[in-house]
Amino acid sequence: MAELSIRTRNAAAGLAWVRAGMRLFARRPLVIVVLVALGPMLIWSLGLVPIVGTPFALILVPAISIGMLSVCRTVDEGAMPGLASYTAALRDPVARLRLLKIGVYYALVVGALVTAMSFLPDGSSAPSGTSPPPGASGPAETSPAPSGGPVPEVPDLALTPTRLVLFLASLVIWVPLQMTVWFAPALVAWHQMPARKALFFSFFACWRNRAPMLVYLLALLGLVFLAVIALAALIGALNAKETFAQYLLAPLPLLLLAITQTSTLAMYRDVVDDGSNLRRIAADEQEPSAPA
Repeated sequence: MAELSIRTRNAAAGLAWVRAGMRLFARRPLVIVVLVALGPMLIWSLGLVPIVGTPFALILVPAISIGMLSVCRTVDEGAMPGLASYTAALRDPVARLRLLKIGVYYALVVGALVTAMSFLPDGSSAPSGTSPPPGASGPAETSPAPSGGPVPEVPDLALTPTRLVLFLASLVIWVPLQMTVWFAPALVAWHQMPARKALFFSFFACWRNRAPMLVYLLALLGLVFLAVIALAALIGALNAKETFAQYLLAPLPLLLLAITQTSTLAMYRDVVDDGSNLRRIAADEQEPSAPA
């Protein structure tokens, strides 16, 4: 295994990663979208299996993650990706076992977080000592609709102090969890790093590059915002019906997922230095664009 080191990049690198990811995505957009979408579809399908489906899907998240990155790397190398890209990292039994360990760790932490949150109050109940408004006989009843049927109960979406504390507490656990698994599958599959070491390496790589990663996330959110605004303007100009508008918006999450994966590959190559990808992003930024 080659000696690896972590590069610390400035905040502007976050935008460079997104630009590099979009350039890579533009090479084979349809192929990348279709193949990358297979990962979430597999997780969703496994989640439908009662009892064991969701834990098993969480365990497979690292393996599916490296599969999606392998698709992007194949395109970057100038080859045509296929279904074999998803299983390339699983052919090595050592890497397969390490990915399984990372998946078990991920599933245990997510399961513990969800279980803990389910036992906490959601802050939606009325404070003690208060009485229902006049004419209300209880929280479970609904007012009759003009047509005679019951009016569906409107969910309470108010931001209460309890809900704010729960949200912040979940972030305290969720963000470090994502930091530990962000680069770990690639470190295990591509650099034969042990699972525990890969988790620590990934965490500190994200921590040392927290500024560009924040810019990276904000840039992705900006892309989503611009895409929604553009589609909304198009829908308004065409005076499209609701069904047609839904068809226009449906591919947006898949496009964002594909660009996220291609830009994550660019991020990985820029942050993780194995001696073979020195300043790849910086070099890409300096090269003039090839003519269409």
